[in-house]
Amino acid sequence: MALQLVHITDKGATRPSNQDSFCARISNFGRETIAMLAVCDGVGGLQSGELASPGAVRCFEEWFERQLPEIVQSGLTADVVFFSWHRMLETLHTALCSYSGKTGIQLGTTVSALLLTRDALYQVQVGDSRIYLDDGLGLVQLSKDQTLAMREVEAGRLSPEALTTDRRSSILLQCLGYGKMEPVFQCTKRPVQGAVLLCSDGLSNLLDDQEILFEVVHGVYKQNCCKRLLNIAKNRGAPDNVTAVLLQKQ
Repeated sequence: MALQLVHITDKGATRPSNQDSFCARISNFGRETIAMLAVCDGVGGLQSGELASPGAVRCFEEWFERQLPEIVQSGLTADVVFFSWHRMLETLHTALCSYSGKTGIQLGTTVSALLLTRDALYQVQVGDSRIYLDDGLGLVQLSKDQTLAMREVEAGRLSPEALTTDRRSSILLQCLGYGKMEPVFQCTKRPVQGAVLLCSDGLSNLLDDQEILFEVVHGVYKQNCCKRLLNIAKNRGAPDNVTAVLLQKQ
């Protein structure tokens, strides 16, 4: 299975620094190719948020290198992956909270990560970065935004159409390093065709699903897809950092 990976990260048009971090790893385990993608957005409302997101990315990279080979050898299942990820994220969350308590500096980051095997997609979500799947029929948002606005939509107090303009869409219900953290895990069947896209809210807040789908599916040069998405965001002001990671079969 040949895979094409493209990615981009940028501080945007107005932010002085880039608090987003990402990783993308692809390795062969016997006859199977396994890929892992992660996007972490340092929470802008917390001091030194840029220190939390690369720390989370390093945790996933180390997990991929050290723990995944053992998991594959013993039998990769959703329960095993999610237990391992939960333990890893709890350890990082506790460390960040402890650091904040000692220094008075709060560190926070969102986490959206995806593990792709031959047959399945394993994902974990904390915060409002996003995971999209192009399954050949359309663009599906696999992750769910953990924001106050989304909670209002689910409660029927806010229409889905008002979600993109409601100020509460920027208020996180949870993140790593602050308050109570409960990762949401999900396993879905991997489609035969299609692509996956992970992005920070600096992109998804400025482009709707159809615009993202058009660039992912209909772009002439796939290697420039993420750059085109970034250019659209910048042309619309890009008030936040922008990160996008796209993986698709060639």
